[in-house]
Amino acid sequence: MGAYDLYSASQGKLWPLRWFGSSSTIFLSTDQLMVVSVTFFLLFLCPYMSNRLSFPIYRGIAVGTIAFVVICKRNQLEGCKSAVSWLSLYFLFHSIGDIIIGPDAGPKEMGMSSIAFGLGWVTFSSIVWRRIPSEKKNWSSLSWVKRILIIALFAWGFTIVIFLLSTMDYSNKQNLWGLVTVPYVICIVSFLACNLLAGAPWLITGNLVYMSSDSMIVVGGLLKKDFGPAIWVSYYLAQWILLIGGLKWIQTQYHISLDEKPINEGAPLIKETRE
Repeated sequence: MGAYDLYSASQGKLWPLRWFGSSSTIFLSTDQLMVVSVTFFLLFLCPYMSNRLSFPIYRGIAVGTIAFVVICKRNQLEGCKSAVSWLSLYFLFHSIGDIIIGPDAGPKEMGMSSIAFGLGWVTFSSIVWRRIPSEKKNWSSLSWVKRILIIALFAWGFTIVIFLLSTMDYSNKQNLWGLVTVPYVICIVSFLACNLLAGAPWLITGNLVYMSSDSMIVVGGLLKKDFGPAIWVSYYLAQWILLIGGLKWIQTQYHISLDEKPINEGAPLIKETRE
């Protein structure tokens, strides 16, 4: 069975995060700014603080800080800036989605946030898709296990969407925003398909954890049950896994080391090994 050696470059300018070193801001180094992200994540776990941080912009800080850190890393590189920019754009779209959606979000807010989140998945998918060799960009290159996983997740996603849409009263035009969930499901499962084609375990894991968070939101709404902190924890954990996976993916694909300039801008750097 074929496997892909994608994460051999363990040390580089993108990963790991460097918590100590020269300061690139007045108070914190670039990677140390992630403390701001973690702080706001923890604040929103506390009902007392989340109620006092009700202004929408606060909801976007946890993921928005990640977008800022990634774009700062782009300025440390001499090449492959486009890929890092796209990764930052993914987190930016998702922070916008966080700002739009809230505890009392209606169909319109849910639809608008789905557009923002969906655009994020499209940008992330483009990073991975561009580096997959052309001969691997087909259904037949996937194992049966991976094919079943994709089919199962498409079926799960559309089952929830169809059930959700069937409960809506479309005489209220606001509920038409619910139709946006259809392309959203296509975007997020397509991202999973890209990761399976590429054989990127970190991205696959982050994708699945993210989908578990989405599932809790929808199922909780249908069953009138509040999954509370579990939704926020799984969502934020997924973003961290996707950050690590994204940085490792770009670093390895473009061979970004600590000392060398990025090389191999053209052909994908995927080496097939045998188990």
